[in-house]
Amino acid sequence: MTVGSFGSFLPTPFLAVYSGSKAFVQYWSTTLSSEHNGDGVPVQLVVGYLINLTMGEIHKCTMMIPTPRAFIKAAISDGHDHARS
Repeated sequence: MTVGSFGSFLPTPFLAVYSGSKAFVQYWSTTLSSEHNGDGVPVQLVVGYLINLTMGEIHKCTMMIPTPRAFIKAAISDGHDHARS
């Protein structure tokens, strides 16, 4: 399982290194998934947008902004064995 970010989809001003490294993770995960297709090696890319973290600025959970526990529970219960974007 690799962790991507919504910031990888568009160049993000003042976050060039962050968004660039997350774009790398996205493409790397997709390529790994293709290389291991049929090998029984699952590769999953988890891409978050806004998550309620104690260290972040978002402190209110909503249907669109989950808690970290809810986000991870949904990610690991997905059951897909391929990279997703």
